[in-house]
Amino acid sequence: MAPHKPRMTPRTVAPWLFAAALAAASMTCNGDLSGPEPATLVGVAGDGQTGLVNEVLPDSLAVRVDDAQGQPVSGVTVTWTTGGGGSLSQSSVITTADGRAAVQRTLGGTAGQQTTTATVPDLPSVVFTATAEAGAVPRLIIATQPSSVANGGVALEQQPIVRLENGDGEPLGAGIPVTVSVTGATLSGTTTVASDGYGEVRFSDLALSHFHTSAALVTDPAESSHRK
Repeated sequence: MAPHKPRMTPRTVAPWLFAAALAAASMTCNGDLSGPEPATLVGVAGDGQTGLVNEVLPDSLAVRVDDAQGQPVSGVTVTWTTGGGGSLSQSSVITTADGRAAVQRTLGGTAGQQTTTATVPDLPSVVFTATAEAGAVPRLIIATQPSSVANGGVALEQQPIVRLENGDGEPLGAGIPVTVSVTGATLSGTTTVASDGYGEVRFSDLALSHFHTSAALVTDPAESSHRK
């Protein structure tokens, strides 16, 4: 007669299945769920550029974060700082799927070498160098001299015309206010006029009074030093 085998009922099997499920869950939880660790920070674009002071560099500055196998790492915060003045489009950037983080650099107002540093904790920093150039200096030119003779309180027969040019002799354009003043007399009329599309400023009703023998007109381009 064959030996009797115990019959496995659902109640008998259930504890075994539950124990197996716990073991599998334990194996899953004990696995490494963290992503790849940043191992290197490298510059990939934007180093060695030249630009004008107070202007944005032509190309963005970019770095890449890689793991120990040379694969890009996303989600890493890269901190950016400037040296020598100027500003950045962002002070910190998180790397994208290709491991890259980039910013735009505006140079400071002093000509010479300026730096930008990208930093990730526990990794060597990357330093970008740029050269800021002063650029052309705007000029204010008297195109038409005012009348050399004036009657007190009467508008000058020949009103002055001045022209605003960049360092290459090209007109700076419209909308730049120029103010005229005088020494040795009292000046009346419209003393501040904006330039036209040709960079010319045309005064129309200037008059002198309370002067003795001579007076000198002085023009001041209020904003031309900031235009290129």
